[in-house]
Amino acid sequence: MAQLSVVLDCSASMGAWGKYDISKLCLRRVIPIARKFGMEAALFAWRTDVVPAQKLSEFLPDGTSEGAALVAFLEESEGAVLLLSDGLWQDDAQVLRHAAEGRALAVVTYGADRNLSRPEELATCGCWPVEDLVAAVQRLAGATADGEAAS
Repeated sequence: MAQLSVVLDCSASMGAWGKYDISKLCLRRVIPIARKFGMEAALFAWRTDVVPAQKLSEFLPDGTSEGAALVAFLEESEGAVLLLSDGLWQDDAQVLRHAAEGRALAVVTYGADRNLSRPEELATCGCWPVEDLVAAVQRLAGATADGEAAS
């Protein structure tokens, strides 16, 4: 089974505008969706580090999500990566984009205040609104099966 790393932005901004509630729904849905497309999902919380997480309490929004942590995670990860975020990070998009090269990475954004330009610069397999979570996972499954990273 192909690996899917689901990384949730847990910065403080993810606690506003109902984004934490949306995050919880996404986390509950993504594992069965991934299985439907032949992928095994592992959940990670992104703040100053990207760390494995299982309980919803580990995903509480607080502090900042640092780009260096995401870069290190992307450089070490195998398989596809699904990033759930509002796109409100401050780090250098060029550094993040370089780390994403050659990776099957989709970004799902949500929130009334979401920033679409940063995720679109980063995603190699598309930037998706939250209502298209299934399509984002399907695209990653196809990219992984085809050995592609970019669309």
